[in-house]
Amino acid sequence: MNAGWNNQSFHNYADYTLTEEFQIGINELLEKAANKKTAYCCSERHPSRCHRLLISNFLVANGHDVKHIIDVNDNEIEIVNHEVGMWGAPAQG
Repeated sequence: MNAGWNNQSFHNYADYTLTEEFQIGINELLEKAANKKTAYCCSERHPSRCHRLLISNFLVANGHDVKHIIDVNDNEIEIVNHEVGMWGAPAQG
């Protein structure tokens, strides 16, 4: 199902998104986000290089709104609406 990933790390994480453990974590995130704006972060600077890309795909594919905060330069950020498949990420499931 996740053979479209060229990067093995992303492929492995895509497989993980199909597990019960991932679903438990997503449910916890959605519970926290139900009443207030919530951010999930990682040390990777850009979401296209991070496992949160797959989390974003999952959330958007299931009707949730996801926005990325991206550094344009040292003094400017850009807010980008997530779209499934952006940055070359294949749609899941």
